[in-house]
Amino acid sequence: MLDRLFLGEEIETVNVGNKKVGLVLAPTFMRLPLHCGALEYWREHLRKPDVIIGASAGALAGISMLPWTETNSKAVMETIKNLKNREIFTMPWTISAPASVIALFPTSLFINILKKKSVDAMCKSTKLDFLTSALETLLFWGMGVFLIKEFLYSKSIFSNKPLENLLRNKLDFKAIGRSDILFEAIVADMKSGNEIVFSNKTNTLRELLQGVVLSARLPGRFGAPYNEDLKRGDGAILGHAPIHRAVKHGCDVIFLLMYTPEKETFDKPPRNWIEDMSRAAEITENKLTNLMIYNYCRDRETNPSLPELVIIRSKKKIKPIDLAHFSQKDLIEGMNTGYRIIEENHEMIESFIGTK
Repeated sequence: MLDRLFLGEEIETVNVGNKKVGLVLAPTFMRLPLHCGALEYWREHLRKPDVIIGASAGALAGISMLPWTETNSKAVMETIKNLKNREIFTMPWTISAPASVIALFPTSLFINILKKKSVDAMCKSTKLDFLTSALETLLFWGMGVFLIKEFLYSKSIFSNKPLENLLRNKLDFKAIGRSDILFEAIVADMKSGNEIVFSNKTNTLRELLQGVVLSARLPGRFGAPYNEDLKRGDGAILGHAPIHRAVKHGCDVIFLLMYTPEKETFDKPPRNWIEDMSRAAEITENKLTNLMIYNYCRDRETNPSLPELVIIRSKKKIKPIDLAHFSQKDLIEGMNTGYRIIEENHEMIESFIGTK
């Protein structure tokens, strides 16, 4: 639900050309290339926003485009175009190593059988062969028990450390620090259920990087970076639309970049437990977002001083992209789609914020 503390604030109305503009970037990985394409069109043809707020993939796209220069945009587009899932997440060695041992054991056993060639030869094996086989069996079962323990009790089965390294190597931190755009990344407090805000105006660049990585931490999939407990997680679980943050900063008009149609449907059911978990979260977040939008519009009817809320959606169904399976073609298509959606809404957007 929206933060009612901020909804009651009086906001001064100004002329169209002087309106304070806020962009709220909705989360989920499929929107990452959409956001980058949309922000690129916005940079090229529309007035620079005053505020950009995002959670999860929205925070990743927001901080990447924050320098708001052609040089930076080209670099970001190239990085997104060539993005690989191994640059986003990896499996910790405590899981990958035992899994490799277990996967190799049947092969090793089969080779041993071939080498013996017959049951009689196996029966005549030396004590050393017997000892070797026994040790292999113990190692197999030991790794199996260890792997089960890791799956049940570890912080996660994947790590997003590669994502942190990618951002650290690719982001233009000097330009981000000098940017006149207020940027915020929303992170969920996994103990209290409240939100934690990281900003380029109140946090150091090191803290901001930490906040963006935490905002993209999918609970259950990615463990906590920076050697901390699982006390902070993906801002997306608080809902797709942190509209109240833009309200707090005195925006006169807020653009919520959703892209997906209001009544979103899926072509196929989930194929495995990971997709099942992701689909459940996405459906829940979409329902919560629609409820937040409805409540905001209802509040604005009784309090017209609240900022205008403009939701940017596609008229056509958006092709879904899964974090575990995506191609360069998917990413390029996503960037082109985001660019096209803002282009199609150019005149409408200018009617709210004026010309560049």
